[in-house]
Order: sequence, then C-alpha cells, then structure tokens
Amino acid sequence: MENNEDIKEAKEELDEISRNDILRRMALKAELERMDQEQRMYEARRDGKKEGKREGKREANLETAKKLLDEKIDIDIIIKATGLTKEEILNINKN
Repeated sequence: MENNEDIKEAKEELDEISRNDILRRMALKAELERMDQEQRMYEARRDGKKEGKREGKREANLETAKKLLDEKIDIDIIIKATGLTKEEILNINKN
C-alpha cells in the first residue's frame, strides 16, 4: 500500500515537471551534469590504470637494468634491452 502512495507521489511530481518547462530544463541539465561527471570519473580511472601500467613497466625495467649492471653487462646492451636512457641507468645505484 505504501509503495502505491510513493508511486503516486512520483507520478505527480513527474507530471508537474513535464508541465513546467523551466523545471524540465533544470531536470535535463542536472541529468546531463550527472552524466558528464560519470564520464570524467570513468576517464580518470582509465587514465590512472594506464599510468599505473606505465610506471609498473618502468619499475620492472629499472630492476632489470640494476641486475644487468650488477652482472657487469655493457650499458649499451642494457639501454637496448630496457628502453631506459643512459642517465636513468647510471642513476640506479644512486637511489
């Protein structure tokens, strides 16, 4: 019974909004803003995942380079194998 009253109130509110052009536009604007916010949140999560993967790959390359340096492998070979710059490789043991 209570649900019927809630439905009735919601329908009355919807009817009022439908009759009132300003309220209808405000409702549409609010819905568009909500959708925009959802899109921004989705893009932020997507971009964060990409950044995390890049950083993870870089960290793995730094670890590989460190191991290769410890084995006295030529720095040019390490650069080719990891894609790191000479400066990045030379700074590994400084950190």
